[in-house]
Amino acid sequence: AYRDGYGPHQKPVVHDRTVLFLKEEPGLAPFFVVIDRLSAPNDRPHAFEIMWHLEECKLAIDGQNFTGDFGNGLGLAAATSDASAKITDMKGQHEPYFQGWMPIWIGGPHEHRPIPTPVVQGTFSGAKRIVTVLYPYRDGKNMLRGVKADPDPQATSFTLVLADGTERTIP
Repeated sequence: AYRDGYGPHQKPVVHDRTVLFLKEEPGLAPFFVVIDRLSAPNDRPHAFEIMWHLEECKLAIDGQNFTGDFGNGLGLAAATSDASAKITDMKGQHEPYFQGWMPIWIGGPHEHRPIPTPVVQGTFSGAKRIVTVLYPYRDGKNMLRGVKADPDPQATSFTLVLADGTERTIP
């Protein structure tokens, strides 16, 4: 959990992150679930960004999902539960701040190369839970269509929406 404040005015927002590795769900390949809980001591709107730095790949963004195609049938599918959030790619961004770069450390002063950096951007008031599923796949078989989750920070379950349209709720 990060509790030290954000921005130049040290806004008292708390970000709590839980990472789960689910490797024995029947019929599914092992995958990761990232649960972000955001809270503030007031009901004013607060902006958030959840960044995912990827190695070089062909990035595709579709609504609340993104995929990284690494070639040879290997990929990473990701879906966020926040239906009001927007996903953008900050690859090689200079303004309004430096983002979407990977350092190159081969002798001398370091250089950087741009990398795909999908960012989930949204707002919240009071408190919010955002569930992101990161589903690696091979043979070009992406099984993930989306994820649904209650935004209540006390909630514990989420529902995977699979490529064939079936849903699987995980407590």
